[in-house]
Amino acid sequence: LISIVVPAYETKEEFLSALIDSVAAQSYEKWELVIADASGSEAVKEVVEKRRRDLSAEQSKKIKYHALLENEGISGNSNRGISHAAGDYIGLLDHDDVLTPDALYEMAKAVNTLYKRGIHARLLYSDEDKCDESGQRFYEPNIKCNFNFDFLLSNNYICHFLLLEAWLMKDLGFRPAFDGAQDYDLILRAVGRVQEEEIAHVGK
Repeated sequence: LISIVVPAYETKEEFLSALIDSVAAQSYEKWELVIADASGSEAVKEVVEKRRRDLSAEQSKKIKYHALLENEGISGNSNRGISHAAGDYIGLLDHDDVLTPDALYEMAKAVNTLYKRGIHARLLYSDEDKCDESGQRFYEPNIKCNFNFDFLLSNNYICHFLLLEAWLMKDLGFRPAFDGAQDYDLILRAVGRVQEEEIAHVGK
């Protein structure tokens, strides 16, 4: 099961609808969408309910909406969403992101392929692109390199779409002191944790 956590705050209807539709259109069906809403209005909740009505009963149940009692900033709101995630892996999306229909399939395929080779995947990431508001014109592809520790130390080339094993994501969490660079901080600490585990394993 892959959980996708989205911190939302007064998100425009067209953006949130596109995000929800892109998750519902995934060819890989073992997902849940966790929306942590820190809005002061009912706007996000209304969009979620509207999209649920247009989906099948099975898909609608996979969308978990949580209204937050206060706006704790991007890190705090994300942590609240993560606490509700039930998946084996947790992915993060901004409230104006969309996924290609094969995004989760490719992630799950990578996990299974690595497992057959005796490798337990802790962190996975994909290429990404930017598009206009119509979702039709793509103009800034970011084709990422294979994992490069030295490059990562000077540039957060991973960014989105990112998956972390759920226990690792929940254990590390986001740190509010790093709001604005919270993804980078999380990724560096996740990589550090994985490397520590590998060193300890080799030392046994």
